[in-house]
Amino acid sequence: MNLVCIIKYPPELFVLQGVPLDSPIVEAYYKAETELGISPGDVHILPELDSNIYQTTRYGEPDESDVSICNVFTCKVLRAAGVFGQQGEDFDCGEFSVNDNYRMKIYEENFERPQSCIDVDPENPLCQVLGKYSLRLDSQPGSLPRYNYVEIHEGFGNNCPSLAPLYEAPLNC
Repeated sequence: MNLVCIIKYPPELFVLQGVPLDSPIVEAYYKAETELGISPGDVHILPELDSNIYQTTRYGEPDESDVSICNVFTCKVLRAAGVFGQQGEDFDCGEFSVNDNYRMKIYEENFERPQSCIDVDPENPLCQVLGKYSLRLDSQPGSLPRYNYVEIHEGFGNNCPSLAPLYEAPLNC
């Protein structure tokens, strides 16, 4: 299994180990070790599966839901739209970073920007029509390109390191 270093916080630890949220955290570690054979040090680096369901609230009422922050939600929408084809079933969107959404080779090459994009942000080769800041993915010191360069593949994003403050990953990730 490929592992990604994603820090799991207590509610996730409890859910992943099937331990009630009002239990001591040591119970989640104990159950992982004794029932699943996962050492306490490895619990924190388990991949985030799309099938994980967490307790939350909706409109002030208890509910259960997956975790779909912006980049995960985007990945799930692209998957549902068929953008990834069959390969979309071979990875979990929960493992995606924001940069993964840009790195995927799914975007039109030689994109001709509409005039509305040029009017709003003339220097940006991409199309951004809203926002206070301009998102530039056409250059990065030391490595090009920053978008549309990694083919979709099984386990996409599951073992790609990136460290602050630049969050650069190897080109093959």
